[in-house]
Amino acid sequence: MHLSLRRMPNGTKRSWSMAILPESRASSRGVLDAPLLGVSSNWFTVVALCGMVAVICSIDRTAMSVAVLPMGVKYGWSDTVKGAVSSAFNLGHTLTNFYGGVLAAAYSPKIVLSIGVIVWSVFTLLTPPAAAMGLVPLFIVRACMGLGEGVAYPTMQAIIKGWVPMERRSRSLSIMYSGHQVGSIVSLLWSPIIIASAGVDVMFYVYGAMGFVWLAIWEPCITKDPPLLHDHRPQPPAPKRLSDLPWGKIFSNRVFWALMACHSTFGVIYNTAISWMPRYYNSEFSLDVRSSSFLSVLPWLAMAGGTNVSGWLADFLINRKLLSTSHTRKLLQVVGSAGPAICLLYLAWGAPKEQEAKGVPQQAQLTNAVVLLVLTMAFLGFQAGGFASTHQDIATRMASVLFGTTNASASLAGSAFVYAVGVILDRTQSWARVFELIAGCCLTSAAIFVVFATSEPQFD
Repeated sequence: MHLSLRRMPNGTKRSWSMAILPESRASSRGVLDAPLLGVSSNWFTVVALCGMVAVICSIDRTAMSVAVLPMGVKYGWSDTVKGAVSSAFNLGHTLTNFYGGVLAAAYSPKIVLSIGVIVWSVFTLLTPPAAAMGLVPLFIVRACMGLGEGVAYPTMQAIIKGWVPMERRSRSLSIMYSGHQVGSIVSLLWSPIIIASAGVDVMFYVYGAMGFVWLAIWEPCITKDPPLLHDHRPQPPAPKRLSDLPWGKIFSNRVFWALMACHSTFGVIYNTAISWMPRYYNSEFSLDVRSSSFLSVLPWLAMAGGTNVSGWLADFLINRKLLSTSHTRKLLQVVGSAGPAICLLYLAWGAPKEQEAKGVPQQAQLTNAVVLLVLTMAFLGFQAGGFASTHQDIATRMASVLFGTTNASASLAGSAFVYAVGVILDRTQSWARVFELIAGCCLTSAAIFVVFATSEPQFD
């Protein structure tokens, strides 16, 4: 047994806590990954606030998928231009995802997250005047907004790692991830109402202000350094430059590439859903903005449920030793990949035009589409207990760096595919091609994860 005694920040006071670990576990991974007996009771407050900022992050991001319909009419945008507007966000998002993990490892993750919230909130407020000036200013503002949001999830990975005991991390990550789906739901419900009553510009102003409200709660409630990291800061300090990181070791690791494949595929399906789902209902079933947005809420609600079920199920299987951590991750990843693939292929091969030719009423076609998209996103949520929790299994100090790198890949893949969807629709008007491509990515990434992934420690 290993006895660890360490000082933990608790507001302005000092307190002592004790952890008893198996010696091999303590020496290989350190006290950071140990189940703690006296851990600060405010870990759930941190998780709740991370979930709240994930909601705001998603609201600001998803708003454009609703606003693009009336803005497209106002400014005369084609589907290709709409796709480019949505993709601009992901370009900035990719850059800071890549570096955000390094910042979170080298500096206080609380401060890095706060700066990110300020940046994306400011550029959300600047979206209406930028759109009025033209496409180039709008692209720049959307990319800068993406720069701010890009640090959010790598930084929150570091926060969860530093505040939450190991046996509660899967469910805590699921709470954080599901905040993003809740934000999508809120945005899709509120945005049409705000647009109808006050206009598109007011919607962006309201959403931009929400980040500053969250900061007013976050700053006084959370200490600068997470308590579980207090005595685990590496010596020498974590690298502050990209060139100081062990990229050779990272890029030669097969588990990393399995995570990269799964995260990139997740980025493709997630960004496509955010950017194009209201447009899908509008183009295929001639629904207006409010109806399209309302139906787009249901898949995100289902995904929030699937995400939380996945996290709790993962912790249950691992803590009860019913499955090893590696087998648990693989099981949930297969469910979260094969499920969406099957639903999307069914949707592609039973497209509305084919159903109409068979005499299927349009209402029945719409119901089928809604059910399949709801199931697609519900299954996708199970990936929270799969690849999305594996970064923390295989690394301690490097967890946020790994997540930032794979999330950057997800943003880049999502950005490219969102733009490609617009091109495909302009040229073919076929959603079936879009769904088939996504399904193929899902099945391929699932196979890669099953073959190459593990939850055994790989990095510091």
